[in-house]
Amino acid sequence: MERDRLELTTPEGVTLDLELAGVGSRALAGALDFIIQMMLLYGAIIVFLIGAFAGGGNPFFVIATGVLAIVAVLIGYHVLFEVWVGGQTPGKRMIGLRVVRADGGPVGVAHSLIRTLLRIIDFLPSLYAIGLVAIFATTRNQRLGDLAAGTVVILDRSRHPKPALSPPPVLRSTALEPFGEVTDPPPVPVGWDVSRVTDDELGLARRFLERRSSLDDEPRRALAADLAGRLRPKVVAPGSLSDEAFLDQVVQIKNGAGF
Repeated sequence: MERDRLELTTPEGVTLDLELAGVGSRALAGALDFIIQMMLLYGAIIVFLIGAFAGGGNPFFVIATGVLAIVAVLIGYHVLFEVWVGGQTPGKRMIGLRVVRADGGPVGVAHSLIRTLLRIIDFLPSLYAIGLVAIFATTRNQRLGDLAAGTVVILDRSRHPKPALSPPPVLRSTALEPFGEVTDPPPVPVGWDVSRVTDDELGLARRFLERRSSLDDEPRRALAADLAGRLRPKVVAPGSLSDEAFLDQVVQIKNGAGF
């Protein structure tokens, strides 16, 4: 594996080639997140202080709410976005970065909490000095928080998606409506029977469709052909579709799209 790139093999046997984020892009994303956090922190403290003094100025309440505001913004901010917004804080999203597990999977609460708490050490002695040294010294561009949590930060390819393949054709009716006008009915697939497709097969197809934009052309075509080859004998479908268009349609129908 070359530096600044990470090769992973999925359970389906496909190799993913991910580009690791460098110091510059991570620093810029971190600066943007810090600005947003400070704005949120100042706003939260002002609101809490106004409420506290309006309620009699109880010192304990003022201190407690201030501490909660700091913890929520400095720690909860990263955990919330990294776990529930696909590994992207607002700063990472603006720069086009994403934090994932070292095996390519999405981060969980524990991963995010560990890497967030260790920011304190990475920041020492100032301006993330230890974190910068760790990023330069590790082959996967990981700061100490990443090493402890088992995470990496990658460039998000969805910001520059590959050209989309042609969408599956929709069978349309040309029946004449009153006054001789031709109208298009809702795009409901006609003549498809996917009842023999199992939940496991559906999940496999769905995972491929969700991550296909991150695959290179050759493994993407190979995996689509393999999955479509497994499902075509089980599906009654009119016409001939490309492998990806076929998988798209199967997942949509199985999920009840258009019905």
